[in-house]
Amino acid sequence: MCWSKKRTEDYTTWMTVSTTVGIGGKDMRTKTVKVLLIIITVFLSGCGREENRNQNGTEAFVSAESRSEVSSEIEKGELVSAETERREDIWEEAEAQYPLIAAPAFAKWIELVLVSEETYYIFDGEKYGYMKEDGEEITPCIFDIAYPFSEGLACVYKEGRYGYIDLEGETAIPFEYDRAAPFMEGLAYFAAGDTYGFMDKTGEPVFYFECDSVSSFQEGLAYFSKDGRYGYIDQKGQIVIEPVFDDAGYFKDGLAKVMKAGRYGVIDCNGTLVVAAEYDSISINDGYIITESNGKYSCFDRMGRILLKEDDIDSIFYMAEKYIVFEKEGKKGLIDERGNILIEPLYDGITTLIPEQNFALVSDDGLYGIVDLQGHIKIPFIYDLIYYDSYEGDAEGGMFILRDADGNRESLDSADLSERIPCSYDSIDWIDEDRAIVTSNGFYGMIDREGETIEPMIYDLIWVFADDGTIWMKKGRKSWLYNSKGEAVEVKSHFDTISLKGNFYQIERDGKYGFLNKQGEEVVAPVYDMVSDHKVLGSDQVYTLLQYDGDGYDSIIKVGESEKTDIAEVLLQNEITPRAGLYQEFIRTGRIDADDAVGSDTAGQENLKEYRTIYKLYDLDHTGELTLFFHATPYEKNIFPMSYSGFYGIWNDQLVELVTGYECGGSLRGDYACLWYDRETSRVLPGTYGVWGGFGGYAFEGAAYNKEDGEMKNTVSFGYITQPISFYSEEELEHAELIYDNEDKPYTKEKIAQAENERVQKYSVNGVQTTIEEYQKMMERYQILSYVE
Repeated sequence: MCWSKKRTEDYTTWMTVSTTVGIGGKDMRTKTVKVLLIIITVFLSGCGREENRNQNGTEAFVSAESRSEVSSEIEKGELVSAETERREDIWEEAEAQYPLIAAPAFAKWIELVLVSEETYYIFDGEKYGYMKEDGEEITPCIFDIAYPFSEGLACVYKEGRYGYIDLEGETAIPFEYDRAAPFMEGLAYFAAGDTYGFMDKTGEPVFYFECDSVSSFQEGLAYFSKDGRYGYIDQKGQIVIEPVFDDAGYFKDGLAKVMKAGRYGVIDCNGTLVVAAEYDSISINDGYIITESNGKYSCFDRMGRILLKEDDIDSIFYMAEKYIVFEKEGKKGLIDERGNILIEPLYDGITTLIPEQNFALVSDDGLYGIVDLQGHIKIPFIYDLIYYDSYEGDAEGGMFILRDADGNRESLDSADLSERIPCSYDSIDWIDEDRAIVTSNGFYGMIDREGETIEPMIYDLIWVFADDGTIWMKKGRKSWLYNSKGEAVEVKSHFDTISLKGNFYQIERDGKYGFLNKQGEEVVAPVYDMVSDHKVLGSDQVYTLLQYDGDGYDSIIKVGESEKTDIAEVLLQNEITPRAGLYQEFIRTGRIDADDAVGSDTAGQENLKEYRTIYKLYDLDHTGELTLFFHATPYEKNIFPMSYSGFYGIWNDQLVELVTGYECGGSLRGDYACLWYDRETSRVLPGTYGVWGGFGGYAFEGAAYNKEDGEMKNTVSFGYITQPISFYSEEELEHAELIYDNEDKPYTKEKIAQAENERVQKYSVNGVQTTIEEYQKMMERYQILSYVE
């Protein structure tokens, strides 16, 4: 069974480790390792940097003995700005009311928690309930279906009907609807019998609208479908963009992605095509629109002006702020938001942009240099490695760290490239312009800008928390914390790890977790078996707590104020209306029998209570016959890919399951239902796309279908499998010319007889082993399509 299907049995524990792996000159920070006790699988997530730095302030495992003296230099606190002093005052005030621990008496197990409008939306594995941040109950877990609070109301379902409750848990709009959705921009979808439309927050209908499906409102518009075509309505129910598209999604910052005849485009809120619907894929970000077709890329600004034509570039692989890195004939260059070429495509890589300092780190022929954004070389290409080490906390600027072929290092001030600071250490990590943490032979110390010692190389750990500039110093079983004022706080007890969470420090000792305040005082005893390392959706300051002697997650902790985070993926809904007949009935009570190459599973509404579900109605053959597409993924994302998906049709007045798929996490992930565009016939076909793997190898398969007489007829399938040659029998290796090495060169009988412990590839089309050329023809003919969000 998929571990995600019964997570109340799958207690987890979190560990974090410091690691220092450099990848391509770009330094990655410490992430987390999630240990899944039930399936006994350990996943190491993320990596560190060569120069042992932790930008995000996550935990590190260290050794433990004793420390004897405190650095007088840091105690002087000479390097503190007015801003850091102001921040300290805010922390002191905040600590008067945080952390807040809330333990819902009505939920023995907290399967899922979301934060919205200063309330907790809780799922206990069976039903939903609500609680205020201080722990006051709003409602127990009594609702079969529910959504987080939105605009002061929560849409909930019980005893077969939808209604709305207010922030006190009282009924605000009666439970009299067959379907309903959260309020967005003052309106909410409702359906009662054959009547459907949008209502206001008093429960009064604002307008009725005849369509097959309709979404929530965002930026004043909602997409709808009628007879398999998509358009948009305004908040009065008036059609403002006619239903001429095969698929459409939500507007964001004035633009929306649409699909027509299997090709993607972008429209503005008037329905004008900003980018024509003629591309295999389109992505929209804050500054640009990137298109791709047949492996060729183009770049537009948000007004639809072309910045980079597909004939001018081979690919676009990196975007940052107002700049785009592009590739031409294997070399990288840089343009700005107006399409001006700042750095000609002359280099193997542009690894890091520092726009505020007017510099880019570039590489060529395996060596690194620094180029300004006018294309002038400022530091020649003579170094084995250069990376940018930004200062911690709110401090502006940073240092370039240069390493030559002999391993010698030096620091280069980004504000003055002529100044070099020699560094005879294994690693260096600049805290600010005057202090750096250094390591040598496994010990930590600290130096100043002139390379003079601030702290001797005697510590088991010196760590800086980027969010607030606090330094944790540890030697043996004693620890000290230095705040950004340079004030030392001795940690009175021994802890294995200390990490920053909000305005507090998470501590760990002997596998138990608790919290300290900024004064080093224990405010939450280390009694919890786990503090979730992921941030709860809706807030970056809320975490769940676990004690194994209970039934599981049993408490929620808030460690400080934060800006509201987006939970639109939960609140934005797309609804199938009663006009769509049996499809609406399926959404209410239907089940999905999911099959793939390695197994099957069945899911109904009770299995998908933690899942975000998307429904789309497509007229694939332009015959007026609608096909329902269904896709569900968990709200709470993790390292496992998980989903249920499928296509459904109506045949002889019966709902028919056409083709389905599911992903089940881990390397053995499964497949999902998707659309394929046949470039040869210009048709859009339903199908599946799957990837499976294990410790021995991995495989891929794609399949496209035709819908005939209420059934799916396989049109084409194509795939490959990669695994050790020892997995095959002599008979299976008989056709050596159809077996390929890791460079996709075919074997000969002589070569394959001598091969040992090599991974080989086998390709197939329609279940028959074939050449790589035939497989590539199929991959070139069929283009996978994603539904539009």
